Amino acid sequence: MRQLSLGADLRFSFRMLRRNPAFTVAAMLTLALGIGAATAIFNVADEALLSPLPLSEPQQLVAVYNLNKKTSHPAGGAMTRTSCPLTGTGP
Repeated sequence: MRQLSLGADLRFSFRMLRRNPAFTVAAMLTLALGIGAATAIFNVADEALLSPLPLSEPQQLVAVYNLNKKTSHPAGGAMTRTSCPLTGTGP
């Protein structure tokens, strides 16, 4: 079996793409949509998970838990979590 060089492979692939323009358009659109979707998902994940919170004093952010007794949970209650900045509390 004969190995082709990278240049020969590229010339062959461009020749095949030129012979079948419908496949070329479909392949280009698929690549464009895939790259665009991956970029959009990364930007959302970056903003949601990696960026710091837009608070002037993030150390004031606390978690407040509320025990709800009117539930059928085996432990007798469900925990709900709410986060909010508290201002004017403390010394």
